[in-house]
Amino acid sequence: MFWRGDPTTGAQAPTNANWPKNGALLKGTQQEINGEQWLEVFEIKNAGRSAFESVPEGTWMQYDQGGLLLHRV
Repeated sequence: MFWRGDPTTGAQAPTNANWPKNGALLKGTQQEINGEQWLEVFEIKNAGRSAFESVPEGTWMQYDQGGLLLHRV
């Protein structure tokens, strides 16, 4: 998995460091853009980590890409 850029501007993701692995938890704001669900991500907690970490502004994830990527918890 890798971070997505801003779907509202087309800007690339600011980084692909600390990208979400299977079992990661993400915090952010859900938005519908052009009929698709997106999460503007603010924090990540990868599996095995004890705390959430901030991600750079402009970090996004799609909810679906030919199959569900994100699950609400």
